[in-house]
Amino acid sequence: MLQNKIAIITGASRGIGKSIALTFARNGASLVLICLQDEDALNFVKAEAELLGVKVISLVGDVASNDFCDEVVSQTLETFRTVDILV
Repeated sequence: MLQNKIAIITGASRGIGKSIALTFARNGASLVLICLQDEDALNFVKAEAELLGVKVISLVGDVASNDFCDEVVSQTLETFRTVDILV
């Protein structure tokens, strides 16, 4: 269902964001994982998703910052060339 889709997931280091990220990965979506501070937790989620066979990039920053959002879009397009889903 999500095979070959690219999803940007905010709040991906824990809670609902983490659950959504891993569910999307189980269904074949490649991921851009974002969190505000907890890089260690985000790296753990990234590793879990990669074990499911999908490509993942992760970024730590504040989505309230225009500069950070520009960086997210730039790295996403550089890596995947498109965005299909934003959570």
